Amino acid sequence: MNRVVRGGLALCTGFGLTLVAIKVADRDLTPALPAGAKLGQLDMNGYCQRAYGPRSSAVHLSSGAYGWRCWTTNNGLVTRLEILVDTACELTYDAPAYAESFDLDFPYSWECYRGPRQPD
Repeated sequence: MNRVVRGGLALCTGFGLTLVAIKVADRDLTPALPAGAKLGQLDMNGYCQRAYGPRSSAVHLSSGAYGWRCWTTNNGLVTRLEILVDTACELTYDAPAYAESFDLDFPYSWECYRGPRQPD
């Protein structure tokens, strides 16, 4: 009888520990970020090189935050490419991330965030 009781206790303990392990594994262990958690400034030149190759660079062609373009050369041909700021943040800080400018008149105002977007 003693073996039966021990076996039953071992079986119940095993089931209990398994249920606890399942509960712990199901929890999302990633800490929740508050709305608009700032990741850092957007590196336009780094984005251009990651997206279009090491011979690419960021060039500011017109006034304001939206004046940035990537320039790349291939066989002596210069190509000007659009910078997708949300994609640039995701390449820099991993997805999901998004970009916001704190001053559209200032070219260096792009910052990257994660979490829900701040309401306007």
